[in-house]
Amino acid sequence: MEKNTKLMYILAIFISFISPLIFFINAKSAEEKEDAKLSLNFEISYTIIMFVVGVVVNIITFIVPTIGMILSLAYLVIWVWHAFIDYKAMKAVEEGKTPEFPINFNLVK
Repeated sequence: MEKNTKLMYILAIFISFISPLIFFINAKSAEEKEDAKLSLNFEISYTIIMFVVGVVVNIITFIVPTIGMILSLAYLVIWVWHAFIDYKAMKAVEEGKTPEFPINFNLVK
């Protein structure tokens, strides 16, 4: 179980909510389903944040190109933050703890 959950968090760094969605659908135990649900909610939250940042950066780039280009670094900062949170969650699972996510819209019940 732990190996699958660790794989889910590693894959989530690169393919976002697709990995937790697959693991959520194929969960064999209630614990696996709960871990996948937590990760899926975080990944959906991350996707929403990236979309909003993208819209804002594109609008600013259209108005003031120089500032918009600098703000486009926000994508990189948010992705690194996302990778760090997923890594922290993977380490929590290794230690037998429940992962904690700083932003988690509870969309999947």
